[in-house]
Amino acid sequence: MKKLLTTLSSFVLLFGVLAACGNSDNDNANDTIDDSTSNNVEQNENDSMDNNDTNNEIADDNNDNNDMEDNNNNKEHEDAVDDNDDATEKMKELNIEEIEVEIEYPDNKEYEVEIELESDGTYTAEIEDDLNDEYIKGQEAFDKLYPMVKALDINPDSSKDDVFDQVLSAFDLDNDYDEIEVEIDFHDSDEELEYEDK
Repeated sequence: MKKLLTTLSSFVLLFGVLAACGNSDNDNANDTIDDSTSNNVEQNENDSMDNNDTNNEIADDNNDNNDMEDNNNNKEHEDAVDDNDDATEKMKELNIEEIEVEIEYPDNKEYEVEIELESDGTYTAEIEDDLNDEYIKGQEAFDKLYPMVKALDINPDSSKDDVFDQVLSAFDLDNDYDEIEVEIDFHDSDEELEYEDK
């Protein structure tokens, strides 16, 4: 009987030890699961934050690109004439549809003016005058250039010397230039007058 009690107590003790070990393993397993879950949550949060950062960077890049496009569009149209209907009517009174004059003077001074008809039917105008330090665009440039262009009596058959003399006179410029180039497009004509003298 003593032997039986010893054997039974050994089994009870063995079961107690095994049960305790099992709980310990479960605790460790639960700790591992908790750590793993916690790491996964942290990783997901980090991934989400990284994705948000990436999405924000992409959105910022898109906004920057849109801003650049807007700036380019504004730059292209900053030399647009404000009252294009009026400009169109005035230019129709002339036989000249577009004009561009580029003159280089000594000491790297340049005089460049243009009135240009855009593909959308609007006019742009620009003056870059190194001689008088005058750089204007848009309506102000058109208003200044129009009377000068109106004073020109030029047609597709005008001679080069006549064109240069008239341009220099109408724009009140000296004839001591290094180089001159004049381009004129005429209404209702496919002809373009283009003269250059170096």
